[in-house]
Amino acid sequence: MAINHELRHNDAGSSIANAISAQDTAIHVALRESARHAAAIFGRIGDWIEARRARRAITFELSQLDDRELADIGLTRSDIPAVARGKFQPSL
Repeated sequence: MAINHELRHNDAGSSIANAISAQDTAIHVALRESARHAAAIFGRIGDWIEARRARRAITFELSQLDDRELADIGLTRSDIPAVARGKFQPSL
């Protein structure tokens, strides 16, 4: 009878160990997924900052041109924001 009790104790210990291992695996997977999402968010923020810098640089450079120089390249001063956003549609 002592052997059966010891076997049941070992089975219970094994079940607990398996449950802990499964829980550890689930936590690891959740943390890895969270880290992946965080990296994607920071990547999008970096892309947004880079695009904003580019828009500001384009706006600054075009704003330095006088109206005649802008006309030479087919733009007016009011076209500058659209050009900087990449949304400029030249009229034909």
